[in-house]
Amino acid sequence: MCNYEETRAKMKNLIILISILISNLIFGQQNLDWSFNFKLKIDTQISAEYQFIDMDFYFNESYNFDKYHENHLKFYSNLDEYKIWISYSCISCGFSYTRQPPDIYIKVNVKDIYGIYFSTLIPIYFEIAEEEFNYSEVDLGTIRLSDFFEWSYEGGVVKEPYRILMVKADKSIHKSRNEYQLRKMDKLVKFDLEDEKK
Repeated sequence: MCNYEETRAKMKNLIILISILISNLIFGQQNLDWSFNFKLKIDTQISAEYQFIDMDFYFNESYNFDKYHENHLKFYSNLDEYKIWISYSCISCGFSYTRQPPDIYIKVNVKDIYGIYFSTLIPIYFEIAEEEFNYSEVDLGTIRLSDFFEWSYEGGVVKEPYRILMVKADKSIHKSRNEYQLRKMDKLVKFDLEDEKK
């Protein structure tokens, strides 16, 4: 009898212990939410050779896909400004994910003087910060499309159009022609332009 009661008590304690461990695993995990907010203006004047048609905005879903939550793109006509918001959510994934915003791409559609339609892609890269850095709000300033279409003359030297925008860890914006490395595009997610009144 004693053995049966002892065994029963041990089993009961074991079941309680396992229940506590499982509940800690399930309910003890921390839910993390974070987001990136960007604002920018676009100067669509290019040159007499090109007529601006329209543009689309994308971001590269470079995190694990199950962590992406939602995104918003709004144009505020009173400010002549776009606002982008990308949010993420995960359970016990660690704060290392919050350091780096996804790459953003602007696809610009134009027509040249011969009536030929074509597009160019302007990447906006964010410098990979070695230490924890807050990229949660960044003002990208005014992006002049002419910088990415027109050749220029600087000091008597012909310069090709810029290729990318790089946002440094101090949030300064730099345009680059050749001194960059293209990044892998895992999965481009298109922003749908929302009504500014929402």
